[in-house]
Amino acid sequence: MNLELITVCTLFATSSAVAVAMFIAWLYLGRHLYALMWAIAGAGAALQWTITIVAHIAFPDAVVPPIVTGLLVAVDSSLIAIAFRYRAGLPPRFGWFAAANIVVLAALIHAVAVLHDLALRAFVTNLACSLLFLVTVAAIMARGRRTQPMEVAVGIVTFIFAMFELALAVMSLRVGTEGIAPAAAAYREVLGIGLPASYVALGIGAVMLLVADLAARLEALTTRDPLTGALNRRGLDQAAVAAMANARRHKLPLSIIVIELEGFQGLANRIGRPAADDLLGLAADQLNASMREEDVFAHVEGARFCVLLGDTRLKQAQAMAAQAQADLAELGAGLSFMARLEARCGVAQLKPEDFAFGSLLRRAENAMPPHEDEDHAARNGRGRSAA
Repeated sequence: MNLELITVCTLFATSSAVAVAMFIAWLYLGRHLYALMWAIAGAGAALQWTITIVAHIAFPDAVVPPIVTGLLVAVDSSLIAIAFRYRAGLPPRFGWFAAANIVVLAALIHAVAVLHDLALRAFVTNLACSLLFLVTVAAIMARGRRTQPMEVAVGIVTFIFAMFELALAVMSLRVGTEGIAPAAAAYREVLGIGLPASYVALGIGAVMLLVADLAARLEALTTRDPLTGALNRRGLDQAAVAAMANARRHKLPLSIIVIELEGFQGLANRIGRPAADDLLGLAADQLNASMREEDVFAHVEGARFCVLLGDTRLKQAQAMAAQAQADLAELGAGLSFMARLEARCGVAQLKPEDFAFGSLLRRAENAMPPHEDEDHAARNGRGRSAA
C-alpha cells in the first residue's frame, strides 16, 4: 500500500470538497469578490494535489511539477490573504503579493532545478504559506475596526494553520535531500493528518463568515432606511433601549431631538418625488454630519428625523438643534429650486418616569412648535425649536 499516494489523494478530495463548498457559498451568499477569491484558492489547492498525483504516478522524476505545485501553494495563500484584506476594507496590495510570489518562484527553481533538494522545496513552500497566513491574521484583526466573534474564531483557526505550516517547514529541514530518513515519514504523517483538518476548518470558517455577513446585511435591511441610510423606526427603537439602559445604569443624561422639515410635502409636489427624495437624502447627510459619532441618528418617517444624544443635557441638546436648523438652512440656500430649507425641532431629556422610549419621543414631538403654512414659514425665514 502506497501511503504517500493515499495521503495525497486524501488531500485532493478534501481540497476539492472545500472548493465546491466555497463556490456554492459564493453563488448563494452574496457573490462577493472576497468569497470568489476564497473559492478560487480552494480550486487552486485541488489543482495542486491533482498535479501532485499525476506527477507521482507518471512523472516521478520530473522537475517542473514540484515547482508548479509549490508556486500554487503561495498563490492560493496570497489569494486568501488578499480576500481577507479586501473584506476588511484594507488596500489589497497586489504588487506586494506579486513580488512575494516571484521570490517564492525563484527559491523553488533554485531548490528543485539547481540543488535537486525536495526537502528545501518543502521548506520554502511551507514557510511561504505560514507567513502569508500570518498576513491574513493581521488583516482579520486589523486595528481600527470592530472585530466580530466569528472573525476572531477564523483568525484563531488561521493562526493555528500558520503555525502548522511553520512546523512543517521546520520538519522538512530534517528530511535530507534523499527524503528516505525517518523524518520524511514523520513529515508525511503530520501532513496527512493535519492538512485535511486545516482545510476543513478554514473552509467552514470562511463559509460561516459569509453567513455572518449575510445576516448583517439582512439586519441592516430591517433596521436601516434605504433612502437615507439612517436607522429606521425599528432601528431607533432598538438603539433607544440600549441608550436608556446605559443612561440609567451610569446615571447620565440622555436627550432627544426630533427634527421635521417644514413644507416638505408641498415642495415635493412642486419639484417631483425623485428630486424630493434626493433632497431628503442630502438633508439626512447634512444632519448626520453635524452630529457626534456616538449619537444615534434615525429617519423616522416622511420628512422627520430623530437624534438620540447620550450624556447630553437639555440645554446642550437645544444648542445642537439650533445648529442643525442652521445647517439645513445653509443647505437650502445652496439649492437652485428654493430659497430656504426650514425645520422645526422638539427637544426633550430623559426623566425617571420615562419607562419606555415612546414616552420620551412623545414629549419631544409634543414640544415641537405647531406647523406653519408654507407662506408664513418662507416669510419667517428661520427654523423653530422648543423644549
